[in-house]
Amino acid sequence: MSMRFGLHAPEQVLRCAEQWGSGTRLILAEINGTGGWLPALRLASVPLQPGLDWRLGGTRTLLLLPRSMAAYGFIAQWVGRMRSENRVGDPSDWQQAPLHPEVDVIFPIQRAPERALASNEWLGVHDHEQIRAQRHPHASRSLAWKTCVFARPEDPELHRVLRAVHRNATLANLQSSEVLEERDPWWEPAERTQQRFEPWIWRQTERFLAGLSIWSHEQWRGSGNQNQSTYTGSSAKDQALLRMLCEDALPDRYPGRESDAVLRARLDKELDLIQQKEFVAYFLLNWDIVRYAQKQNFFYVGRGERSQFNGCLST
Repeated sequence: MSMRFGLHAPEQVLRCAEQWGSGTRLILAEINGTGGWLPALRLASVPLQPGLDWRLGGTRTLLLLPRSMAAYGFIAQWVGRMRSENRVGDPSDWQQAPLHPEVDVIFPIQRAPERALASNEWLGVHDHEQIRAQRHPHASRSLAWKTCVFARPEDPELHRVLRAVHRNATLANLQSSEVLEERDPWWEPAERTQQRFEPWIWRQTERFLAGLSIWSHEQWRGSGNQNQSTYTGSSAKDQALLRMLCEDALPDRYPGRESDAVLRARLDKELDLIQQKEFVAYFLLNWDIVRYAQKQNFFYVGRGERSQFNGCLST
């Protein structure tokens, strides 16, 4: 799932999962980003595990699965740092050692680090790699994985177009390393996927999925309003100051209409709403910023769908 790789919005991916089946749990992996996790969790009717599909071009270098919000935050910060360092797709940090105890790391078996794996590190195995997995020193850490991307006949070509646009290249010049490396990235019934794998690796995968955390969009609610609680040090004084500013500005904003019943009813309604939503201090802080900009002769502009509130216009 990614605007530069994928073809479907989160709700479309979830519809595919409902249509084809998702087994014990669907790992919804976004390529080189984390922004699509929350919208998907809000819409999901199937069990989801958010993941980061870390790719260099079209080549998957590792898959990261957070087990907690702290782990999610760590992944998001790590992705931001990697982008700032122009190292998108580089797995070397994780290949040296696990960076967070609550992040499960799944390496493609052909790119696994040549060291002992930690308890939260695994090997991702496609159906054509099972013999290699059986012979691997860490066969007990092997997991079956099947990448599901394409659902329509036109999807592979659309994928190539997206990759060409991202690379600012023509389709004729698009390198093969820029498109998905998977041999068979099509959605298919979950039963068909199970038939592709030997029972031993399928059982290991089922146990792994069953042990993952249960995710819900409720986890993103946070601790509530983070705005500064007061401007003057007192909520009552804040409310009085905001009303005074609005009352003082009415004659300039609406000449001759200061006593208009409709106008005053609208102002009272807006001030009540601002108070109910605990945004009084927020309005006053912005008033202070604008006042400073006016004194310094700075250019400024009010934007946003609520910038036409009387409370905004008056302050």
